[in-house]
Amino acid sequence: MGRSTVESIGKSAAILAAVEVGLGSFLHGLRVPFAGKLLSLNQTFLLSWFSRNHPESNRGFAAEISAITALLKSLSPMGKKLTPMLGISTQGLLFSVGVFICGNNIIGSVLGSILAGTWAFIQPILLYFLIYGATLFKVVDFYIQAAKKWFPVSPQKLLWAVAILVVIKLFLHAALALAAWSFKSDKIESYVSKISRAHKKWGFSTPKTLTQGIKSDLTQPFFIFSLLLTSVFLIFSESDRTQVILGVLKPLATAFLCFLCIRLLPLEKIKSESLQRALKYLKGI
Repeated sequence: MGRSTVESIGKSAAILAAVEVGLGSFLHGLRVPFAGKLLSLNQTFLLSWFSRNHPESNRGFAAEISAITALLKSLSPMGKKLTPMLGISTQGLLFSVGVFICGNNIIGSVLGSILAGTWAFIQPILLYFLIYGATLFKVVDFYIQAAKKWFPVSPQKLLWAVAILVVIKLFLHAALALAAWSFKSDKIESYVSKISRAHKKWGFSTPKTLTQGIKSDLTQPFFIFSLLLTSVFLIFSESDRTQVILGVLKPLATAFLCFLCIRLLPLEKIKSESLQRALKYLKGI
């Protein structure tokens, strides 16, 4: 990898990480709903802007930036870690697929942004299937059947509602990609500067201990809510108390192991020149 490429990737990853943490900390601090979806839109907007600023870059440029940003995300003191790191890196990879197909241009950015936008809907299903296994589909069916007793809405209408939400979000991804290639650079730089400065309020630091970090992950509202829904399902569908207890402990244990692995990631030992450049740039932002 050439020196200029290392510099470009490192600087771009530092900008994306600073904006990610600044905006993410702000949204999580205010408990704004669907913060992850907004951060997903922000990422593809900035990746499109980076592509515009580096037309000579290789077609895996966005994937490399996102992979380093995902590692830097582990330094964020607020919010979740596992799902954002997985989301950031995978969205960057999907964005690069669009650039690989259409080239490093506005069309490639639009296609890449749309592809990356789909991951926000796919990731929760895959992650919760990993934690809950086949029980996940039983829980969903259980609550759909329960909801039909109170709200006479057909599953087809629910699917249409979900499909409309997906289309709206993907349209926003495409619109932001076009904006990144159309807006004047000074306006985007002003946005980046304002959001990046927000990270100074929250700082880049890890939780004081590993135990506190895992506790923070396991007490995220959405995870607690999903665990409660599963517990209710098991209580009403299983007559054996042992099965109920095991049904609750299994996803807890799986989630604990996932969060433990990501917390033990030795970021400071990763040998990547671009990563070290990104850390250097972060200190100067």
